[in-house]
Amino acid sequence: MFARRAIFATLFSVTMAGSLALAALALSPGGYGILDLVALLLFAATLPWMVAGFCNAVIGFVIMRFSPDPVAAVIPAAGLIQGNEPVTASTAILLCVRNEQPARIIRNLEPMLDGIDASGYAERFHLYLLSDTNDSDFAAVEEAQFSELIARWRNRIAITYRRRTENTGFKAGNIREFCESWGSRHEFAVTLDADSFMPADAVIRLVRIMQVDPRLGILQGLI
Repeated sequence: MFARRAIFATLFSVTMAGSLALAALALSPGGYGILDLVALLLFAATLPWMVAGFCNAVIGFVIMRFSPDPVAAVIPAAGLIQGNEPVTASTAILLCVRNEQPARIIRNLEPMLDGIDASGYAERFHLYLLSDTNDSDFAAVEEAQFSELIARWRNRIAITYRRRTENTGFKAGNIREFCESWGSRHEFAVTLDADSFMPADAVIRLVRIMQVDPRLGILQGLI
């Protein structure tokens, strides 16, 4: 871990210094005025986000090109699973909704639910539809269609639908309320966006990786 941090810090620092030097060189003809200095300061303030993205891209390219198992190179725990380990942890699947088309959400969800059901581990998963919808027309359609979804999957996979009337904290507040209300029932949570399409195999693999390494706090796909 220290070596990885040192490599990233070195690449980040060199790229920052080089970019700022080139920017200063571009502004140097005719000498530096107050506007040149302001432009350079503003560039320096926004540069770290671009440099971090560039460093991630370079490191990702090297790993993808030269590592025999790129995922395990980034997340060693991923290399410890065979793919047939039993799923023993209770996992919440959270999907946050706000004025979305329920039909599209359901279309993306049902293949995942089918796969989880076929895996034999359906009792280990609980889908929570966490709504912050504040449009009355959307809310009526949402309640009707999500109720139908729950009825279709009853006795196969647990599904809970909840719509907040007060959108305190927006999406972060939505997830916080879930944690306060139901978080103690589960060991892991997989969070989805309203337009996410996540295969069941991917969800189960995430759970298996989290099970094998209790030190993991956040596990996510590479950007």
